[in-house]
Amino acid sequence: MADTRKAKPPQRGNYQAVALNAVKHGILSKLVVLPHEDEAEFSELLAALVDEHQPSGMTEQHLVEELAGIIWRKRRVLIAEGAIINRNLADSLSDHDPLFDISVSAEALLSIIEEHLGSGLQAATKMQTLGEAMQARKLENLARYETHLDRKFERTLGMLLKLRELRGG
Repeated sequence: MADTRKAKPPQRGNYQAVALNAVKHGILSKLVVLPHEDEAEFSELLAALVDEHQPSGMTEQHLVEELAGIIWRKRRVLIAEGAIINRNLADSLSDHDPLFDISVSAEALLSIIEEHLGSGLQAATKMQTLGEAMQARKLENLARYETHLDRKFERTLGMLLKLRELRGG
């Protein structure tokens, strides 16, 4: 009987260049704390969760550590989301003002839009301008990651609470 499976090509090349691709935004990274993040801040989060849940045994300790990782990654998603929004707003307004500063407040942003697009701008036009700058398709993946992390958090916390209930704690 003939083997119908496809043969895998031999692996070659330098994988060092792509080894840290998942670290680019860090959402799917195997590392919990990325090199540019504050390890001490993560340790404080973990210590607070350990203090709150008082894990008993390795399984509960693992679940508490998993909760800390999920919270940390969710924070990273929110930071990435804010960065995308700021970058898209800056890009959309840079055609009008090359000196646009993305650190301005929402009120200042609206005044910049009114200044460049006319003072008689209607509210719907303002929202459309802001909406087009958001380019929702760029945020869809982050929203999926956020939903995944929320569900993972709920499942992990549920397991931890169920274990505590089973051991009578």
